[in-house]
Amino acid sequence: MRALLVGSVVALGACATEEGRTVDDTGVGLADVGLDTAPRDVGPEAKPPLEAGSGAFGTTCATDDECDPLGEGDRFCTTRDPSRFCASNRGCDKALDPCLEGLGTCMSEGGALTCRPRCTFAAGGPALGCLAGVACVPVSGGDGYCFGGCVGACALGLCQRETGLCVGKLGDYARAPLAPCRADEGTVCVCTTGASTKAGYCTTACLTGGGDGCVTGTACVPLGLDLKPVPTGLAGRCLKKCATEGDCVGLSSTCIEGTCRPV
Repeated sequence: MRALLVGSVVALGACATEEGRTVDDTGVGLADVGLDTAPRDVGPEAKPPLEAGSGAFGTTCATDDECDPLGEGDRFCTTRDPSRFCASNRGCDKALDPCLEGLGTCMSEGGALTCRPRCTFAAGGPALGCLAGVACVPVSGGDGYCFGGCVGACALGLCQRETGLCVGKLGDYARAPLAPCRADEGTVCVCTTGASTKAGYCTTACLTGGGDGCVTGTACVPLGLDLKPVPTGLAGRCLKKCATEGDCVGLSSTCIEGTCRPV
């Protein structure tokens, strides 16, 4: 695996950038600490969620009570994913650690750790473990967690295309996708930058596979992951297509495998 750049779909709130990745003001990010290519001993391959409405971890829900019928306060119904599902707020000591005996992966969310369903993927196949439309966020060679990924309708709220998250009110970004940006410019857009510079360009979130949400002239790329053929259902960013280096002028990028990658 060859890391190309580290990026993420950010969460609800004012967006900012750090060198080599995209984050928000709460520190929530997809692949929040980058990719770890070392395998993790987290149990068997993730399987699709259980039947709808069972209230079990990773299954569909509409209210917190459905996930936590006994009122123990350890599970909740997510609100920022295109398909809502039961997640947990217990069992996590550190981001990206396994939780619930390997069924989930810990994620930093709004300053707190939450346990989200684990997903797995392999070259050329679909990501397994997430509900339909929810992105599998890569954190290692074939392992990730379920978070965000909206490209259209949301079960609750509206889809913020820049972040790939469902929100109650759409945020206002001053710059359009593909406009040049820098990490120190604040919230002008979700700025995807390279690992060696604080410059890059504005991007939107996407989901690899058919109907990825990218507009004409862009392609969905799972940031930091070099796996061919690209698995479907992974979180990515819509990067500008290119044929030559000239197509990437002004974007602080280089043309790699048909898209402008910030460097």
